[in-house]
Amino acid sequence: MTGDIRISGRTKDGAATVTITGAPALVNGVNTYVADIPATCYWILPEVRVSGLVGKATIVANSLMLRKQVNAVTIEDGAVKAAKLEATLALISEIIAGNPAGTHAKMTPTSFKVLAANAAGGLPTEVMRMGTDADDYFGVLNAQNELVASISSTGAMSATSMDVEGYDLVTNTGGIILGGTQLSDTLDGLGGNIIAWASRYTDGKFYAGTSAHPYLHLQASLKAGRMYTVSTSPIHMKSDTANSDTMVKLHQGPAGRAATIADPVIDQAYSLPASWNTSVRSPITFNRLLTTTTSGD
Repeated sequence: MTGDIRISGRTKDGAATVTITGAPALVNGVNTYVADIPATCYWILPEVRVSGLVGKATIVANSLMLRKQVNAVTIEDGAVKAAKLEATLALISEIIAGNPAGTHAKMTPTSFKVLAANAAGGLPTEVMRMGTDADDYFGVLNAQNELVASISSTGAMSATSMDVEGYDLVTNTGGIILGGTQLSDTLDGLGGNIIAWASRYTDGKFYAGTSAHPYLHLQASLKAGRMYTVSTSPIHMKSDTANSDTMVKLHQGPAGRAATIADPVIDQAYSLPASWNTSVRSPITFNRLLTTTTSGD
């Protein structure tokens, strides 16, 4: 027994018959034949033909479907997969991914936007956009549809706030680069910034005797490899002993605690009696440069 499928049709000029031969291709589990139907056909009739039948036989045709063919590719329901799309897909309208009335993304030839569902039930709210159909090429909007961050077509950036990780001197990461230089280095290079300050005034006798006594502590947060200036206003003293000289010392201690009189002395000076009054002493002023190899207080 042999068989084939024939499609008969009617054109303006007469009948048109297309006989399909060859093995069918399996498409989504369905045996599929491909045939060219003349464009002038205004109706067609598919037929299954069987010849050479001897004895008894049963012919079962669960269904016979006729589908339109586009550009020599038969499009079945659900058959459009990524592999059947070209590398470049050009559309002239817009693509919407998601529910157009709720949260979705929309792409047009000039922009890409993300919209969130409106909790009040109104139109979706635009929360992010990129493209050339706005003043900003990249924009982030809040729930009130207010622009809170943007990048313009010239590269100008605008934001309501910015949290940047501090610069790490060891790994050379973090921080803000301004004109090719870390912003922290630029600010440090300006100098003159007071990072710590302390004062003490004693209106009365301070009995030091022959032993050293701590009088004033100053604790500051320092960074390794940087230079600092420790300076004082004139320190005035008086003494009730005519033949004694007062020595003032400046100690530097390690990070993590206040300096003590046991720490290294980085500067010192004598306060000498005045020639006209032995109880009046010459003032002392410290102006000392120092560095540190470790960061800390």
